[in-house]
Amino acid sequence: MEPEYPADNNEKWLQLQLWGLDTPITALCWAIACAALMQITMITAGPLLLVAGGVWCMVMLMRLKAAITRPGSWHAAFYRGHLPLILVLLVAVGLSTLWMMFFYVGRNIFTYAFFPCSIFLASRLMIDNAWFKEVKLLMQATAFAMFCAIPAFYFSFTLSPLHMLTTGPVWYLGILFYLMARERERLRTRERNAQSVIITTVTLILLLAATLVSSVTAPMFERTLCVTIAIGAGCLQGFARIANLLPGNAALALSWLAMALPAVLGIMLYAPHSW
Repeated sequence: MEPEYPADNNEKWLQLQLWGLDTPITALCWAIACAALMQITMITAGPLLLVAGGVWCMVMLMRLKAAITRPGSWHAAFYRGHLPLILVLLVAVGLSTLWMMFFYVGRNIFTYAFFPCSIFLASRLMIDNAWFKEVKLLMQATAFAMFCAIPAFYFSFTLSPLHMLTTGPVWYLGILFYLMARERERLRTRERNAQSVIITTVTLILLLAATLVSSVTAPMFERTLCVTIAIGAGCLQGFARIANLLPGNAALALSWLAMALPAVLGIMLYAPHSW
């Protein structure tokens, strides 16, 4: 889930990405969408801010690590130049997130964050080579999807943390995020080799098949989530068609906007009337 930026140093399109705001904004959109699709009538800002803060800290740590291990790229120079400010922000946001978890939202929410945190940490501990690259990317995308679902499951009062592992649409959402990560990799390299085509095609078929099956047999909230995911698959395909017409930085900047659009549409279509 950590992007590799193109070699040109036109930063104006990438300010949102460079400061790590693209991922928490997308996470917030999908977190609110999941709550709307599950018809959660009462949701407070605490869990949403907790998810956004936690995601932002993890993303910035990943990108700082990439800047240190790959110092030759231009965005690495950006992070090194802003390192003191970024470290101060990381400490402030990290401490605020911990305070919210223990004293504002409640420690029970950590039980919902256990599985996505475990999956994410396991992906980071895996050997970094070509064999495990796709598995690591899929695990990180799945963990991100589970993070997005935490507020909705937490406020449902009936779904336990184990339901995050057994609810099919959460995994389908992870596959959708994986597809977007693959598309971002294609934008970075500006090529589409045979392995990339096979992985993307097979994963998209799996996503659509699982969505269709779940749409027939699943409870109402899972069906609405599947419809939103199908919209996301359509947005991804549309974005893939126009991405080649855009400069590399512009395409990367708009990729997370394309990922957040289905969530916004889901909120507009399925938000409870009490909202």
